[in-house]
Amino acid sequence: MGSVSEAQDAMSIALLGGGGHASDVLNVLERLGLRSAVFGYFDDAQDLERMRVWGVPRKGSLRGHRIEQTHFVLGVGLPLQRMSILDRLEVGESSALTLVDPDATLGHGCETNAGSLILAGARLSPLVSLGAFVYLSQNCSIGHDAQLDEHVCVMPGAIVSGDCAIHRGVTIGTGSVILPGIAIGEGAFVGAGAVVTRDVEPGQTVVGSPAKPLGS
Repeated sequence: MGSVSEAQDAMSIALLGGGGHASDVLNVLERLGLRSAVFGYFDDAQDLERMRVWGVPRKGSLRGHRIEQTHFVLGVGLPLQRMSILDRLEVGESSALTLVDPDATLGHGCETNAGSLILAGARLSPLVSLGAFVYLSQNCSIGHDAQLDEHVCVMPGAIVSGDCAIHRGVTIGTGSVILPGIAIGEGAFVGAGAVVTRDVEPGQTVVGSPAKPLGS
């Protein structure tokens, strides 16, 4: 896992993907004093307006490139997109950079992992564990002893209560609430504003308050 200090020394960061999420990533890098270290982005789409505004040049598509001896961050937000990019683009010996916005707070004993991205206003209680490439968006809250496996995405304002187990590739929608001790199965999707009062099966989409499987 690459650290911020390592990135400052290397002065070479690749942005993988140029979606709207990429602006959030660049904003964190700017607030950490690392904006100038971004040498470019890789995306199948060409000449993205948001990247022109940021002054970040396109270096190629997400296929057929190998990025050597540099750090990288993911510029897309949803788990399936993030996993697909890592499968498609050869990153060689690159290091996934972990970024924590200065306005985020991590309680005692919190653990991050390679590629974690924590945006402004995120609040983590003590003893939270984050797997690789977890994305915590603005103003979300993660309760004590919660475990979030790799590629979990928590959208703005969502609340994951204490002792929850959020498994690989789960998306927790904007403004949703997961009650204490709940387990969310791999690849599940919690809709915006949902209140989850019971465990969610792998691959299931739940919506509403209390949350129910979509279509039930």
